[in-house]
Amino acid sequence: MFPVHPKAPQGFKEYLLNKGSYLLEGKVCVSESGGNGRNVPVMTPPPAVLKPGTGLYNLHIEQEKARHKLRLRHLIEREKLQLSTEQEVLRVHGRAALAVANQSLPFSVCTILKDEEIYNTIESETDANSNDAIGNGNGSNLGGASSASRNEYQRTTYTSSSNNANTATDLVALTGNPGGPGARSRYNGRLFISWMQDIVDKWEKIKVDTIARHKRESESLHAIQKLEWEWKMKELGVCDVKCSPHIDDVLVPSVQVIEDFDLLPA
Repeated sequence: MFPVHPKAPQGFKEYLLNKGSYLLEGKVCVSESGGNGRNVPVMTPPPAVLKPGTGLYNLHIEQEKARHKLRLRHLIEREKLQLSTEQEVLRVHGRAALAVANQSLPFSVCTILKDEEIYNTIESETDANSNDAIGNGNGSNLGGASSASRNEYQRTTYTSSSNNANTATDLVALTGNPGGPGARSRYNGRLFISWMQDIVDKWEKIKVDTIARHKRESESLHAIQKLEWEWKMKELGVCDVKCSPHIDDVLVPSVQVIEDFDLLPA
């Protein structure tokens, strides 16, 4: 077993995970020149038709704070989708590098500690037979159960979702047994393409669901704020109580939902 260095995916320099230009929760001020700073929403001032100090002016400021908070939350969720997609792509490239190197387990501290664990040592057949003789037949069941648990513990299984069907891929079955004689890897380029396609299909579906939820949140907030604006106008006597005034979108704008964004850099 030796360290394996996977190949960097295409466009890795532009990854949010690599640039670190994503917006952190609670960090509102981002410089214009710093990565994603130009996409950070800003609060819009009240329109000129509203006089400072009036009730409608103060209401517009309060509603704009709520809209700004929703824009920031949508931006953070979009960047979380991008970061999650990038992480899975990196895992697939590392998994492919292990398969090419004919290694079933990564070279890490956890792997070394697992191999040195005394409960994972393989017992010889003579020890197993002696345990069976001492246990009067009961030890064979215990030995078989412990052996099965060890084998299950040592095998690494990766699960991927494709076409709404879960398929389990055992990395040992793909790469073969590195310690066995004549073992060779069963990995090929088609398998890597299928792994990448599974990631794209999975996160594109999550992206569509997220955009639909953002639209519902934007429409709900817009309806509530228009109702609050109408109540405020009737309270101040700007319009008749019995009528429903027309509220322009300049006074109560809606939160624009961004749909055209890429999960991975081109």
